[in-house]
Amino acid sequence: MRIESESKSGYTIMRVSGEVDLFNAGELKSTLLDAIHNGAQNLILSMAQVSYIDSTGIGALLATLGEVKKRSGQLKLAELSPGVNKVFQLTRLSGFFEIFLREADAINSMHA
Repeated sequence: MRIESESKSGYTIMRVSGEVDLFNAGELKSTLLDAIHNGAQNLILSMAQVSYIDSTGIGALLATLGEVKKRSGQLKLAELSPGVNKVFQLTRLSGFFEIFLREADAINSMHA
């Protein structure tokens, strides 16, 4: 798994690639929470290059969502790969997260 971060005015984009599973979900959670604790209030998580996510990865995203909401921020997911999108649909978690087909749409929603 690899995470690239880009801070913009009013939001931070984090692009995740690889597999998100038991072995690295803690790293994802830690990276996301560190960003929040360092002042990133609004996050866009771009997941176009995530080939696989398991329940521990989902748990990391839910924990991040909870922390962002405590701080009156936003967490938006963008460009879910087909496999990841299927997991979100099957688990009905798509109702918990704002999910966008394109990263640009998630960015535009930050300004709305």
